[in-house]
Amino acid sequence: MSDRLKPIALRTALAMAIAAFILCHSSPAFADIVGRLRIVVKNAADEKPIAGAKITLKDSAGVRPNVTLTSGADGAITSPPLETRPWQVTAAADKFEADTARSVTVVADTVTDVEVLLEPAKGEKVIRITAARELVQKSNISSSKQIDQSAIQKFAPNAGNPQDLRQASREDNPGYSVGLR
Repeated sequence: MSDRLKPIALRTALAMAIAAFILCHSSPAFADIVGRLRIVVKNAADEKPIAGAKITLKDSAGVRPNVTLTSGADGAITSPPLETRPWQVTAAADKFEADTARSVTVVADTVTDVEVLLEPAKGEKVIRITAARELVQKSNISSSKQIDQSAIQKFAPNAGNPQDLRQASREDNPGYSVGLR
C-alpha cells in the first residue's frame, strides 16, 4: 500500500471501530427501559377466564398512543414492550361491567402480572339512539310538493302501478295533495 493511502485506511478503520462500539453498547440500554404487562381477565363471580375482552393501555405520560389488546381463550394477553412508567389499564367485555382505569407501573426487563376481575352485568343495558332532527325552515312551512312532468311519467296512473299518483291525492288520504306543473 502506498504511503498516501495508509492514513486514509487508518482513519476508515478507526471510524468503523467506533461505530461498531457505539452500536454494540447502545442496544442493551433500550432493554433496560422497557417491560411488559401480562394481563389476565376473569369473571369476578367464578374466576373463570374471559376470552375476547378488550384491554386498553393508556400512557400516563401521554407520549404513546393507546394500546388496544384482546384477551385470548385463556383470558390472558401479554403487551408489547412498554416504557417503564405508570400505564392506565381498562378492560371491557360483553355481558360484563367495564373495569375502571387502574394504574399499573411497568418494571424494566420484567413481565408484570395484572389480574382484572370483571363483574357480570346486572339488569338490562340501556342503549340511547340519537340522530339529527330534520328542522322545518320558517320560510317554507307548506306541506305540499310540486311534481314535474318526468315524475308524472315515472309514476304513471294505471291500475297495475302501486305508486299511482291518484292514490296519493284521494280524499281518504287527508293532508296530501298533488300539484302538477
